[in-house]
Amino acid sequence: MTSDETRPPIVFISYSHDSPEHADRVLTLSDHLRADGIDCVLDQYEDSPPEGFPRWMDRQIRAADFVLMICTPTYYRRVMGEEEPGTGHGVAWESTLIYQYIYKAGTSNKRFIPVLLERAHEADIPVPWQGVKYYRPTTKDGYEELYRRLTEQPLTPKPALGMLRKMLPRERKQDFSSNQAEEQQAPASDPTVDTKSAHTRQATDTASPRIWSMPFQRNPYFTGRDNLLTRLHSVLATGKQAALSQPQAISGLGGIGKTQTAIEYVYRYHDEYNTICWLKAESRETLLSDVLTLAHLLNLPQQPDQDQEQAIEMIKGWFQSRTGWLLIFDNADDLAMVRDFLPAGGQGHIVLTTRSQVTGNIARRIDVERMETQEGTLFLLHRAGLLEDATLDTIPEVERARTRELVEEVGGLPLALDQAGAFIEETQCGLAGYLQLYRTRQAEVLKRRGRLVTDHPNSVATTWSLSFEKVEQANPVAADLLRLCAFLDPDAIPEELITTGAAELGPILKVVAAEPIRLNEAIADVRTYSLLRRNPDHTLTIHRLVQAVLKQGMNKSTQRRWAERAVRALNQAFPEVDYDTWLQCQHYMPQVQACAALIDQWGMIFAEAAQLLMQAGYYLEQSAQYAQAEPLYQRALAIREKTPGPEHPDTATTLHQLARLYWRQGQYEQAEPLYQRALVIREKTLGPEHPDTATTLHQLARLYWNQGKYEQAEPLYQRALAISEKVLGPEHPSTGTTLHGLAMLYWWQGNYQQAEPLLQRALAIAEKVLGPNHPDTVRRRKDYADLLQVMKQKRE
Repeated sequence: MTSDETRPPIVFISYSHDSPEHADRVLTLSDHLRADGIDCVLDQYEDSPPEGFPRWMDRQIRAADFVLMICTPTYYRRVMGEEEPGTGHGVAWESTLIYQYIYKAGTSNKRFIPVLLERAHEADIPVPWQGVKYYRPTTKDGYEELYRRLTEQPLTPKPALGMLRKMLPRERKQDFSSNQAEEQQAPASDPTVDTKSAHTRQATDTASPRIWSMPFQRNPYFTGRDNLLTRLHSVLATGKQAALSQPQAISGLGGIGKTQTAIEYVYRYHDEYNTICWLKAESRETLLSDVLTLAHLLNLPQQPDQDQEQAIEMIKGWFQSRTGWLLIFDNADDLAMVRDFLPAGGQGHIVLTTRSQVTGNIARRIDVERMETQEGTLFLLHRAGLLEDATLDTIPEVERARTRELVEEVGGLPLALDQAGAFIEETQCGLAGYLQLYRTRQAEVLKRRGRLVTDHPNSVATTWSLSFEKVEQANPVAADLLRLCAFLDPDAIPEELITTGAAELGPILKVVAAEPIRLNEAIADVRTYSLLRRNPDHTLTIHRLVQAVLKQGMNKSTQRRWAERAVRALNQAFPEVDYDTWLQCQHYMPQVQACAALIDQWGMIFAEAAQLLMQAGYYLEQSAQYAQAEPLYQRALAIREKTPGPEHPDTATTLHQLARLYWRQGQYEQAEPLYQRALVIREKTLGPEHPDTATTLHQLARLYWNQGKYEQAEPLYQRALAISEKVLGPEHPSTGTTLHGLAMLYWWQGNYQQAEPLLQRALAIAEKVLGPNHPDTVRRRKDYADLLQVMKQKRE
């Protein structure tokens, strides 16, 4: 049904609010699906999401397994942009998101499903989705057909593919030499017994491997990873030729648990192999040493002056001629080097553990992800010795909550959790004590490894510092890319932030703007160690603890330099705010919040910091995310009060926009002094007849009107109108806006004769300059018609 069989499918419902009856029909469909186990997400279930509906819709569409598009004539017009401007922004916003996801998916459109309710027709399906399979759930059969699609339960299921039959070769009874040595048999009756060095033992259990070269004992604290292990086993055990010939690469970040997963695979499935050999592949020297040791274990003939390449070919030949073996190459980060040691054929399995995300045709990659909260909680409690003779239910809720907090703090990284568990076990400081240490002395905590640990002696800090050193040696651009990412929001860093803002990122990263191929090369080098992940939507992801370790490797001046570079680059890359760019702006908002925190942390006072806060605040204001816009405007004002100063025009602009934000929310008392101060600054610095002065006059007049202060509003409108007519011209859109405002003030006061010619003139300007279908033109036309109707009624 989904990638996780244990959860129900998540379905987002996109529709237009045609009428209350239509909304009820959509709600009934959603309720019905939820009653049948489908996790439907519908805006009618939400009063007002704190992040605002645009961000909420983006998040829900991204998280959904399927999106149901309830198609009607209205929905068609709004998606296709044929509705009157300013109408149906919700559907238009959703369709913009859906278009983008469809574009990224290419021809693989399986998530977005057209649905027709009563009286809807196939022609109501928006053009990009015409020809796609649609559903009519208003009948029993139609509902069942949709339900099968959402739950991936086809009416005619495909039977499971059987295993290829293994045919025995002709038995050979004569060897070329009567003295040929027999293969040594080397398993114990219990392969879970510690075997620190490779050696042979007489077999007493036919289910144990005959040759057992395993340097690690089973990890008693190993938790979870069941889906990954099952998937790995399934791929290896299918019997398909591709699976037999191609190695499987367990890939992931250092400390994510690759080696431990491979160890668990060996012990969980050891009875399916007659030979299991573990090889350390950190370097060619260590791998060659293990290969030569393995040659001795396999009783292969060796000469004192034997060429190394001959020894490697002899080992490969041994595996290529046998069946039922498992070879593990651990820490195989240099896949090009390891390839020379891989047997090319034979009926056996090869598993690699590697930090590299680029495996090419050498191996098929299986990614190891961070531990989920529940899985990490069990592991940490077990590792800390708090769950030895108890179950999770018996642990006090306060302790479970602290454990969950710690799992989230370290981003579900198994090595960090193992470090924490070892520290708690050795010091008996408890979960609360460790949490306090982690939050106050993070750098020291991440460097400390348990005293009794042997299978992974390096700490989190050491593991990643070594990886970073290798990246810096290989590619300085890649190293600076990591330094930049350490100061951004870790989950979705847009690549265009780096290319567009490259001029602000120092002399090394600056080259990626002129030579984009250098960025691709840098990302490739970083992915060799899984320190970054490149996502299909052209964003980068970095683990939070990688960020922490990178920052800890910098002195304060270097940290400040990179924090400022991040802010300047984001200011350069943030889109111009327009309705058409809302989706781009929203995708940048996590980075804006991260940079806003940097601005506060480092006390940044420069123009680009204020400009970034202003642009982001303006987008949030325009998209009605007022609560999120206010702190950004306030930070920008605090910066501009200091530089360029309290009476600079830029400061007046910030005051004006913050006042407008308060006005939009009906907070008139907070807006008024800000407008008044902005007006004073603009009159003083720009002059009494500047267009910006007129803009503030207009807005202050509108505020007074809203407060019922008509006598104060009228002269401000009149003055703003005079400035606009003189400076901008009698037919400028701003002149029309002020004419309309003054006319509506007169109408509100009952002064119809004064209002009528002003409103008529405002309408004429809009029709001529903006066009007959512009939202302002439509509104003024309606206002003018209503005014004439009122005047007619008064005369009668």
